[in-house]
Amino acid sequence: MIYRKYLLLSVVITWGFTGLAQNNMRELGLGIGDQFSLNFLYKQQTAEKRYVSYDLVLARVGISSNSDITSASIAAGIGVTFEKRKDITEKVQFIHGWSPSFQVDINNLSTDSDDSSVSFISPGLGYRLGFLYHISENFYTAVQGQVSTNVTFIVSEPLEGTPTQIEAGFSPAFVTLAVVYRFPKKS
Repeated sequence: MIYRKYLLLSVVITWGFTGLAQNNMRELGLGIGDQFSLNFLYKQQTAEKRYVSYDLVLARVGISSNSDITSASIAAGIGVTFEKRKDITEKVQFIHGWSPSFQVDINNLSTDSDDSSVSFISPGLGYRLGFLYHISENFYTAVQGQVSTNVTFIVSEPLEGTPTQIEAGFSPAFVTLAVVYRFPKKS
């Protein structure tokens, strides 16, 4: 019987917090990063001046072919940033927060007699810094940079004498210019 009371209390509390979160803001954006990568942003407010940002980056897609060689490549990444915002002026905010990420870069080369590929898989941890300029209540522009440390696993095929390698690296900055639309979450 006591478990039913706790279950009922849990349902009421969860429903109450869900109801409070109904007015939280959501944000959708498109950005351009270094080397003209496309960045798709989705942010949701978790508390006053705190957001979780989900980023999808499409850095490169390429296919080329000549008479006997064909190559294809794709580079993409995802990241989650736990963003905090601080007002500087009425229209300008400073943002910062930790950002784990995962990138993959796959390259294939095919000839009439041989196929080979090399893949780079890079989990990392970064720290995002940036500024938001609010154009209106529903739109803002952002300049965001990120300092990160990544570990890169390199896998080559065929594996004839080329083992998997592990490298550690430091990326001094990844800068994005973005335009973002803000809207409240609907019930």
